[in-house]
Amino acid sequence: MTVNELLTSALVQYMQGGKEGELEYVSRSECSQLGWFFWLRNVSGVYEIELKGENPEKNRQGSGREEFYVRYYPSLDEEVLEEYSVQEQVIRFDSTVFDDSGITTDLEEHEICPCCGVPCKEAGIDAQDEPDIHHHEESGHEHGHVHCHNHEHCNCGHTHEHTGPQRRVKGIPGLLKKFDMNKKLFGIGMLAITVDNSGKTFAAELKTRKRFVETAKEAITVRQGGETVELVEKGGVNRNVPGFELSERFMKFFGDRFLATMAKDKKALTRIIHAPEMASDTLRKSDEDSDVIIQYIFTEKEGKT
Repeated sequence: MTVNELLTSALVQYMQGGKEGELEYVSRSECSQLGWFFWLRNVSGVYEIELKGENPEKNRQGSGREEFYVRYYPSLDEEVLEEYSVQEQVIRFDSTVFDDSGITTDLEEHEICPCCGVPCKEAGIDAQDEPDIHHHEESGHEHGHVHCHNHEHCNCGHTHEHTGPQRRVKGIPGLLKKFDMNKKLFGIGMLAITVDNSGKTFAAELKTRKRFVETAKEAITVRQGGETVELVEKGGVNRNVPGFELSERFMKFFGDRFLATMAKDKKALTRIIHAPEMASDTLRKSDEDSDVIIQYIFTEKEGKT
């Protein structure tokens, strides 16, 4: 199994496993041979993983290691946006760069019900039916599901009416603009995914920092009302992004829920590794800027063949 096959299969298994309560939307990133945007429920911004490189020779052998950029694009009203660099904030507010239009995903685009993995026709749903809200009973579920055309589901356990489809903004850079963006912008870590020759073991390891602290080499200024206004003084903090906090939230979904769909006969090892303390007389990063590694390792249980 290759890394590509692992991730693609995990997505299919996840979407057919009735776990849509954690993930509102997912979309392939067109800027990468392998990458996705993830719109997580109850998370205002958008996560992205984008393939950094590939090793086709190892992949042909059914094993390999691939590295991904991990980014978090905050929503415009999210407090953490203020912790990003001036450049990132300016870009995020630029409507010519970021697409903040509403997401519209019609039921007609999907043949499989994301609640239960049952084809919509078999579930008694006709994509041409009116109105937009559909109800069906599926064996194995105590209650029917409510389907809106943009796949907004109520998970309270009861079937009831919705006034209409809710809309969430895309909140991601436009395709052409993204090609021109520095790949380090909005970064919160690097994700390495490995698969062994036999496919018995696979792992995801996200390397991040407790906080990504960057200082300004020169003063950062803007012109406002004919005057020069200093935003960040020389040597002042220009970026102070909580990398670990944002990364841990993502990995609880990606490792513990998403990849776990491929670990039916495997046991999972989860651990968080903090950078070891160094001698006090050695130049090192501050505690706030220290490295943190979040690992999810799935290996076949003993006795399985």
